[in-house]
Amino acid sequence: MSIIDSLPYPLSAAEVRSLTESERIVEAHHEVIAQRSGTEVVPAILLTTEERSFAIVEDREEGRYEVLDSGDRDDRDDVYASLREWATEQGYGGP
Repeated sequence: MSIIDSLPYPLSAAEVRSLTESERIVEAHHEVIAQRSGTEVVPAILLTTEERSFAIVEDREEGRYEVLDSGDRDDRDDVYASLREWATEQGYGGP
């Protein structure tokens, strides 16, 4: 099972921050936070491991997270740009 497949859905901001307690995850940044029915939900996450960067977004219909984009750790800026574009398209606004 991959790191992404093992993520519970939905995650709160605190849960996203706690992902860095894993030896495999170097950085976990919640890009946006949404409130749904009084519950905090993180729909977009930038996740960085020792070797890779991942833009992870929610699939609300399936009730899970999926990889939007990924690349080597050096590609982090490009992966982040994909995540920002997705967030803007979903109506979460720009920076």
